[in-house]
Amino acid sequence: MAIWSIVAAPLIMGNDMRNVSQASKAILTNAAAIAIDQDPLGQQGLRLANYSSTSPQQVWYRILADGSVAVGLYNKMGMPAPPIPGPPCDTWTHTTDGYYEACGGTSGNVGQFSGLTPQQAQAACCSNEQCAGLSFGLDGPGKSTGSGYYKGNAQCGFYKNPGYDGWFKPNQVPSSNGTAADITINFSDVNLFGSVEIMDVWAQSSLGIFKGSYTAKGVELHDTAFLRLIPRG
Repeated sequence: MAIWSIVAAPLIMGNDMRNVSQASKAILTNAAAIAIDQDPLGQQGLRLANYSSTSPQQVWYRILADGSVAVGLYNKMGMPAPPIPGPPCDTWTHTTDGYYEACGGTSGNVGQFSGLTPQQAQAACCSNEQCAGLSFGLDGPGKSTGSGYYKGNAQCGFYKNPGYDGWFKPNQVPSSNGTAADITINFSDVNLFGSVEIMDVWAQSSLGIFKGSYTAKGVELHDTAFLRLIPRG
């Protein structure tokens, strides 16, 4: 909703209106978000140029008719993955009925294999310092297909699938709170200088007046801190 509002997209509900949760209703009917989407200046928002489509965190912004700036601090991929250890690989995190997915879609995989035992796949991953772990296909309980994918990280959450097991190197699986990220907006990047009041769009309340920058703490994975930056001189 935050990114849609910033890029001035049409806001069209795609869910069953008879069964809308209170949390979804609060987002879809947020007057402050709708006002940003329908801002009369009509200027489409953009991603800041120093962030790419593959950046783990991104800042999106839209200049509004009253001179304020709508900003979305988007946590796309969580905190950066820790360095991947090389051999020896004495311990592995073993998952059943699924595996930890790599961020980056298919580009998060660093290879695939077939015709291997779990031990052989682990050995190949162990010797590759770009391999954080692997998913291993199953054809029923205890029946290996011998095929799977080597993962470049394990940062995009647990993918539940009874057709796979997973093995991951030490420290590669994020802790339960390891995917949140602190994201900063530098006011000069959106041509704001001096004192700036920060309005939390979701809460529809002021967070205070700041100078130079503002950091949203602990933005959860795939969540967006949605702000309105109002110049105050």
